[in-house]
Amino acid sequence: MSFQWSRVNHFLLLLFFAVLPWSKALVSILLVACLISGLFVFDRKQWSKAHFPRLLLLPILYFMWHLIGMIWTSNTDFGWFDCKVKLLLSLVPCMVYLQVDSIRLHLEKYVLAFYLGIAACLTTLLAFAWFRILKTGGVEEFFYTRLSMFMHPSYFAWYINTAILLLIFSMGFRSGDSWLRWALIIFFTLGVLLLNSKAGIFGWGLVVLLSFGLKWIESKRRYYIFSALLWCIIFATIFKIMMPAGENRMGQFKHALSDSSSDYREMESTSTRVQVWHSSWQLIVQQPWLGTGTGDVKDELVAAYEREGFSFAAAHRFNSHNQFLQSWLALGIIGLLILLALLILPVWSAFYARDPFLIVFTALAMFNMLVESMLEKQDGVVFFALFYSVFLITFKNPNDTGETSDIRQVA
Repeated sequence: MSFQWSRVNHFLLLLFFAVLPWSKALVSILLVACLISGLFVFDRKQWSKAHFPRLLLLPILYFMWHLIGMIWTSNTDFGWFDCKVKLLLSLVPCMVYLQVDSIRLHLEKYVLAFYLGIAACLTTLLAFAWFRILKTGGVEEFFYTRLSMFMHPSYFAWYINTAILLLIFSMGFRSGDSWLRWALIIFFTLGVLLLNSKAGIFGWGLVVLLSFGLKWIESKRRYYIFSALLWCIIFATIFKIMMPAGENRMGQFKHALSDSSSDYREMESTSTRVQVWHSSWQLIVQQPWLGTGTGDVKDELVAAYEREGFSFAAAHRFNSHNQFLQSWLALGIIGLLILLALLILPVWSAFYARDPFLIVFTALAMFNMLVESMLEKQDGVVFFALFYSVFLITFKNPNDTGETSDIRQVA
């Protein structure tokens, strides 16, 4: 019976990693299934061992502070909805911990399933876009939200950039499979280009520069610095050549900063972010200690947009488009400090242990959180909590004499 549960459990985890970019509903179902199967395969003797990373308590604490924030909330409907989303910050780490033996033993296979899911999803989206082009003749079907049908392009680009990070360090591949690894890196890079998310494009550069920079620090070989610069030059050149003028959001970004037309600026995402950041900061100044409460943050923001004449932001009921401002505004200074601890403490430990995966993944997450409220939707919460937990649970502490998975050794 134990063997049967192990096989079922292994299959469920493979599916869970593979369907991440596909369906929120399927991800939720598989998360529950993995939690239940984890209860059957979990070695209860581990409760008495020092295998639970204390840093995994921080996402759970962040969720609990959202519950406490309901005390001074008026809009309880939205508050409980937000708590339901943040509950995933507790459930995913618990699932990973219950599955700790399987993840440490088969992490390479789960990462390969993640690659397969990303590649299959991107291929499917490109096929759908091609069929739509045959009907409409519009090349815009290959870009941004027209391409990314399953989630916002910024989230999908975050997924892809994480896959590229893992591929750069050869996670899941042996030396003889380098051609396939490079083929995936090129294909995924093309996906980031076509998604045309500014956060995704800058995030790609951050992953490449940090990953090769850490390789250079480790090996002292200048080859990695030249490789990173060459990658960025090639990326920028291809972007410039292949991107149609009407779809060049980087060009729109530059134009928005220089154009004085308020109508145009209000529609461009960069200038809209500046507006919502301004409104968020003004509200934070008014109530910095406790914030608005878990459920009132959206109402307070919309009211501020209306007072300041930001009709586009008010009509779309935008959040703060910055996770740090969003957390501070909703939960006060304690909520912000928990979020900062959740992100900074793992990086501190990872630098000490020279763990490039946790360093670059957390840096990429922090960058995305600067321009998006990434933990306000299931797409962001599940993905962040999963890889955050996996990297921590397989993290090799220099002072720890326990074993870790071979896959966490840098190639």
